[in-house]
Amino acid sequence: MKIDGVIIKDATTGKFFGFVRQFPGVCAQANTVNEVSEKINAYFQIFVNKLKNEEISMDENQVTSM
Repeated sequence: MKIDGVIIKDATTGKFFGFVRQFPGVCAQANTVNEVSEKINAYFQIFVNKLKNEEISMDENQVTSM
């Protein structure tokens, strides 16, 4: 799976905002492209490590017919 990051520069403040396209909740703001990139990579690793410890809860009462 290819993970895509996006960095946007705020024209008013000059700050950079970055996020992971597939996981928009993984985001960061910084003063430089390098700094926001480092933050996004660190936050993404934290996110992935947290997921490793989680289990998916399946509720049999919520089964949907298609």
